[in-house]
Amino acid sequence: MKIVQLIPLLSSGGAERFVVDLSNELSLQHDVALIVAHPLEGRFAFYLPEVSERVKTYSLNKRIGFDLRYLYRLHKAIRHERPDVVHTHTESFAYFAVLKWLFPKVKFVHTVHNDAQFESGGRIKTFLKRMFFRRGWCKAATISAQSAASFADYYGSNVNNTLIYNGRKLSIAPSKEVLIPRIEGRYNFVSIGHISKTKNHLLMCTALTNLLRQGVEIDLYMFGRFADEGIVESIKALNNSHIHMLGERTNPMQYLANADVFCMSSIVEGLPISLIEALACGLIPVCTAVGGIGDLVDEGKTGFLSHDLTVESYTKAIERFLALSAKQIEAMKCTCRESAKKYSIEECAKQYEELFSR
Repeated sequence: MKIVQLIPLLSSGGAERFVVDLSNELSLQHDVALIVAHPLEGRFAFYLPEVSERVKTYSLNKRIGFDLRYLYRLHKAIRHERPDVVHTHTESFAYFAVLKWLFPKVKFVHTVHNDAQFESGGRIKTFLKRMFFRRGWCKAATISAQSAASFADYYGSNVNNTLIYNGRKLSIAPSKEVLIPRIEGRYNFVSIGHISKTKNHLLMCTALTNLLRQGVEIDLYMFGRFADEGIVESIKALNNSHIHMLGERTNPMQYLANADVFCMSSIVEGLPISLIEALACGLIPVCTAVGGIGDLVDEGKTGFLSHDLTVESYTKAIERFLALSAKQIEAMKCTCRESAKKYSIEECAKQYEELFSR
């Protein structure tokens, strides 16, 4: 099968991480081309070094905003690749939808990486998606139970979508570099994700600061790009020396051997790749119950969920972890590692192969 994966960027994000892993896995059995809209430079090429040599990867050098010449270059690329399937992600849907009429034999698949309404885009993109999904011109893949439910609510319960849980390459060798030291009597919490309004890091940092003032011994290590300098400054203003912002790392799960808890306090989520990584490393999640997080975290068994987006509720979720004995923590870590096996990229790729073949 000849498969084209189409995505705007290879910057540090969950969808981009997923597309690289999926492309690499599919290329073991198929001819895969990864076409990136924007130039593969700087932070837009964050994951480029991890793309397999088996995957034909190139950029169409799209400009920011609407670029009519990009449509021409995309048409030329699809005509050259002659794919059986074009699989689009995030903002790339609309551009290929415009061209689909010129490639009637090409199967068109789009993955909805978030809540359907949140992911839909502006009026034109929403119009195109409603038309293509409802008439069967594009097959939709959703990534969590919440994602699938939101798709049915937004596009109609009679519009088909295929639920395929996100996957991650779980066999990542640990790094010899120690970014998270182990200090006796102190818990190590970790957060993975760009610091932005939607990731809501200030919530977790405020909750942890309040607990530290009560004498709880916790260090928080945050991996991720500083996407919102205002939020970064607000976190610094907490004046908490136990919060460590470490910036971007290509594979943060390499550094998690000394960590205990994975923190996520997002406002919206799809099915977080970083949460799959954390579970695979045996970290116990403490998260807000948004998007597909509830598919991954079973309260009291594979982690803890706050009941809402308040500091009080998130603090109580952390306190439920703190109430565990050392024996209970080790048992829950084992359960977390076992639960992550369901979300391997190998199983995910098999399900996409089935969808592509229909």
